[in-house]
Amino acid sequence: MIIIGKTEIDETEIRHKSITNKATIPLTEIRDVKIKDPGLISLGTITVIPYYNKLIQITFKKQEKDFAYEVYNYLKSFAQKNKAPINELLKDPTLQSFQCTIHEEKQSMTTEKHTTMENAEVKIFDDRISIEKIGMFSNMDRGKKNVMFKDITSIDLDIGIVNSYVVVTMAGSPGITIQNINKSQLEKFYDVLLYKYDNFVNSKNNHTTNTSNVSDTEELLKWHELKEKGVITEEEFEAKKKMILGL
Repeated sequence: MIIIGKTEIDETEIRHKSITNKATIPLTEIRDVKIKDPGLISLGTITVIPYYNKLIQITFKKQEKDFAYEVYNYLKSFAQKNKAPINELLKDPTLQSFQCTIHEEKQSMTTEKHTTMENAEVKIFDDRISIEKIGMFSNMDRGKKNVMFKDITSIDLDIGIVNSYVVVTMAGSPGITIQNINKSQLEKFYDVLLYKYDNFVNSKNNHTTNTSNVSDTEELLKWHELKEKGVITEEEFEAKKKMILGL
């Protein structure tokens, strides 16, 4: 049993008590853990971020710093192994078509950069996300656009105590920030979106690798045929072989 402040941690779960919060989190449901060192007059914090539940903050004093880092590393080891229950999430139709608020950074020819906020429905496909903007107080169509996975450089989840966001970054673009009042639903949407995006990237990389392997094989066959015809020597063929295979 580990005890730090008003928090108890055993081999299976965290039991946390504070003035405003009481929570029990299985270690298998930890998404991430962050730590902040104590300041001159402030306490340090270990923030435990679970899947689809409220995060908890464990406070510690300056003299407890070394022990706090041991606790942090222990919890982090679980976070690194845990994975989202993606098979269950993929069965939920509300995560494939998601109601949210979209934040976009824009700049016109006559004004400085500014951020717009619009209600939208975001749909996830195998190669893109589709964004359909709707009126704030009506279902009026305010424009549609597709964000292709091939143009996305990263998808991040920013979890806060008050608000959480999914941040989609694109090459040569300020990107898009997705927000929803229901933090649990937003996190589930993020997990589905990231799963689809990772599948797309891995599929693309495998295709590139396979194409490269075919090209290398064809190149080797060409030089082998030249060797068999006596156009090049065995030594020249071996040199070309090493160059093609990167040996």
